[in-house]
Amino acid sequence: MSRVTINISKRERPESHSLRKLIPSYSEIPSFDLSVLHPNEIAAEKIRCIMTREKPRDIYDLWFLTLRGNIPDRGMVNRKLSAYGATFQSDQVISRVSERKGMWKRDLGGLVIGKLPSFDTILKDLEGAISSIR
Repeated sequence: MSRVTINISKRERPESHSLRKLIPSYSEIPSFDLSVLHPNEIAAEKIRCIMTREKPRDIYDLWFLTLRGNIPDRGMVNRKLSAYGATFQSDQVISRVSERKGMWKRDLGGLVIGKLPSFDTILKDLEGAISSIR
């Protein structure tokens, strides 16, 4: 039996979303529209997660998103962080990323399909992406 987990937050409303048409593999199931967060907003959420919890998967997710050109703007990141009384500081984000190096292989080794990128590669890529947030 398969399961689908849906996370619903009543804490805040999405700033940006789009509709995606889902076309199931089975013809018996009609296609339907699904409202999804814009990838830039997901990236802003991941920065908030990096600053407020200790999960290396947030770093991997942010890296994955930024490699595909999904860079949030500073205002959006600040709005996400405001619930925690914080503002975006690129050096603080990089520092929080660096603190997770020891957890990288242990926490992500079994989650990532294929070869897990080295932490140093991820850090270098994220330094560039995070410094480009305007």
